[in-house]
Amino acid sequence: MKTDQQYIREHYIELNELAEKTGFSAIEILELIDKKVIPNYSYAIQTTETISSPLLDESVTVKDERYFAKSHVQKLEQYKRSDGTPEIIKDIFKQNFISHLQQHPDKMLAYNNLFDSDAGIDDQLLNETFEKEWQHYCNGVYGICTINADEKDIVEKEIAVKKIVAFNKQYENRLLNETAKEELIKLNEAFNKVTALFAPYQRKTSSRGKYVDKILEENHLNDWIKNYD
Repeated sequence: MKTDQQYIREHYIELNELAEKTGFSAIEILELIDKKVIPNYSYAIQTTETISSPLLDESVTVKDERYFAKSHVQKLEQYKRSDGTPEIIKDIFKQNFISHLQQHPDKMLAYNNLFDSDAGIDDQLLNETFEKEWQHYCNGVYGICTINADEKDIVEKEIAVKKIVAFNKQYENRLLNETAKEELIKLNEAFNKVTALFAPYQRKTSSRGKYVDKILEENHLNDWIKNYD
């Protein structure tokens, strides 16, 4: 079992390495976060080193590390070539988000009451939904729970979770027959295409832990549980 630190350091990129890879300084990256040009870090690791001696003295050093989704490299490279303002970047993100949502064959499952029975969309509710998702994105949340932290993964994960939640509710407190097991395996595969593992300390309470790992384990499908490398 990996430690939280091992998982984060293997799957994410630290601020100084991100700066080195992209040609931006760490300060410039933090400024772009403040402007909502790119999302915030997803994990922070703070370590304290204390040195003491028989002379009853000590030296304390605190080290702060901030870890970003690896897709930040691409985001910064795109920004470098685009000259886009924060307003333009948000607008493009919104257009892509809405496009992915409206074109998804299972869009009716996404975001409660967003679509009516004729697949018509409530524009006010759509704007409210987007603003909430945009805030999560900017705060670094989707760097934690999706693989690419982009518009497509956000939509795909929303729908994948809704499908698995509905499946869990349908078969609550019942062991699955072979047909249902096959359906669950397919739902699990779709979920895995867009959803990250989560750090070990988060796993049990994450969507993966609550809706996927638990039902797979209960039905002796442990081989289908996505584990840490």
